[in-house]
Amino acid sequence: MSLGSALTAGYDGDGLRAWKNNGTTTTFFLYDGIEPVCELDASGTVTATNTFGAHGLLSRNVSAGSTFYAFDPQGGVAQRLSSDDTVTDTDAYNAWGTRTSTGGGDAFTYGAQWGYVTDGGDKKLRIGKQAIELRHAGTRRMAGAGAGIGRGGGGGGTSE
Repeated sequence: MSLGSALTAGYDGDGLRAWKNNGTTTTFFLYDGIEPVCELDASGTVTATNTFGAHGLLSRNVSAGSTFYAFDPQGGVAQRLSSDDTVTDTDAYNAWGTRTSTGGGDAFTYGAQWGYVTDGGDKKLRIGKQAIELRHAGTRRMAGAGAGIGRGGGGGGTSE
């Protein structure tokens, strides 16, 4: 899959993203079920690990250190904390999941507690191949494999 020249990605047979390339760097992903627990660079070096618990995402560890997450009722990151319990970022979101604050420096934002990640500029939340596009009008459209529930409770490709 390609999103213009900014991002290309490949998916495994289960619809989970296996790798992405932003034009300069390729990142590979390892999963425990559908949860992305490890990221590797092109040489196979671990660049990030994510820890999940019974209630979703707990922390992310990169070479610069660990980040721990506190969530709002919708599963969005409300605060990021360092390993010494210092709040490093605070996020807020509008009713459609668009971040209204400037905090945050990683791919975990709205819905992160449940495994959703963003890739920055394309404004799409992803879990595997499934994407939710956050559009300027504030509506959401589901796209991708296993797109979810449409109107009337049946399976559907589009829900607005």
